[in-house]
Amino acid sequence: RYAVRWRATSSMLVQAGASRMVLDTDPALRPIGDVSISPDDIRVVPSNPAAAQPLTVAITARNRGTGDLFKVAIHVALATSPTDKGVSRQFVVDIPANGSAEVTLQSVFPSGYGVIVVQATQLSEHSPFENWTPDPTPEDACAFRVVNPQLTPPRYIESFGADSGCRGK
Repeated sequence: RYAVRWRATSSMLVQAGASRMVLDTDPALRPIGDVSISPDDIRVVPSNPAAAQPLTVAITARNRGTGDLFKVAIHVALATSPTDKGVSRQFVVDIPANGSAEVTLQSVFPSGYGVIVVQATQLSEHSPFENWTPDPTPEDACAFRVVNPQLTPPRYIESFGADSGCRGK
């Protein structure tokens, strides 16, 4: 029924039986990864830093799906205001099905307050070719956390929620 010829071009061999099994499976039944980040997945230590005090940011990216995720890009932006460019970092992680991966970074907020915006992209320039599965719930792949909300100007938190498209607190 299928005519496939395999020619060894590297030390890695692909088994035709496994590939055919995946191709013969109903697409709705195939394992799919589902990256997710919530505001509670963004943690800051110390939780209420003083102005210019160094802090550690730990971010947990979760895979709520049944398939492993490879080379997920996690974009982290830290800023003091919605118009401030701030600083950004990008991490690339693998996340097992129904599992999580954590990334950490060091930062400082000169004014003692700021925002951390995190977006996870399961399809990026880092994604392996054979694993191109779009995120089934992209609305939960972005979150923000305000550091020291009691020090922020009026309507600060609302400005990030409306402009970012992310869930936050």
